[in-house]
Amino acid sequence: MDKYITKRNAPSTSDEPAKKKFRPYNNEYLKYGFISLDNKPQCVVCFQVLSQESMKPSKLIRQLETNHRLLVKKPIDFFERKSLFLKNQQTCILKSSQNNTAILEASYLVALRVARESKPHTIAENLILPAAIDMVNIMIGAKEANKLKTIPLSNDTISRRINEMSTDVHNQIVQNLKSSEYFSIQFDESTDVTNLAQFLCFVRYECDGTIKENILFCKSIPGHATGQGLFELFIEITKNENLDWNKCISVCSDGARAIIGKNSGLI
Repeated sequence: MDKYITKRNAPSTSDEPAKKKFRPYNNEYLKYGFISLDNKPQCVVCFQVLSQESMKPSKLIRQLETNHRLLVKKPIDFFERKSLFLKNQQTCILKSSQNNTAILEASYLVALRVARESKPHTIAENLILPAAIDMVNIMIGAKEANKLKTIPLSNDTISRRINEMSTDVHNQIVQNLKSSEYFSIQFDESTDVTNLAQFLCFVRYECDGTIKENILFCKSIPGHATGQGLFELFIEITKNENLDWNKCISVCSDGARAIIGKNSGLI
């Protein structure tokens, strides 16, 4: 009796659960109104995708009778036409998605060139796009030139693209600072061509085995360029970055009193 109880209560030697076996798609299932989508049955009438467990003639017939009772006696030619329409529609959706991706990429590349050349944002819509359309129209053809008209290059769009790329670059620099073992910073206060004071912060850090240097931020100084004002501006800019300042091993500047002053300097 003890042996019998022990045998019944013994744990199973197999740790892996039994894998379910699913029936593969058969071309004959089209007469029930279903094609295969990632080895799952898809209705060619309502485009509904069923689970893999439904890949059985009995379940497919029940689905057809329940959802499309009037189509039960339709010949297979009817479902073949529906299947061809569904495949063509999926192809059009895929091409449209690819075109939208290309249009978006082209818009960002133009915005990047405008930013690098420090040109007005209106130049993309007023000069770059018309010039590109003229060149493509002459060199390739009018059909291809018309495709360029779908690229969004308005003043607001270019401005938004530049801001998005700027934010992405800043986030990458912050992430590199967090990943680096140590980093150093450099402060500078300068006046631009409009006589507006600018506060700049450069960072140097290790990334992928090399030393890199980037601008962490460049912000206008709202008030006087005093040590207290620069300190408050610095804290406001970096408070949400969650940087570990214990990793900062060096701080340097150009020697301005507002930055290195021993009583009220930024450092």
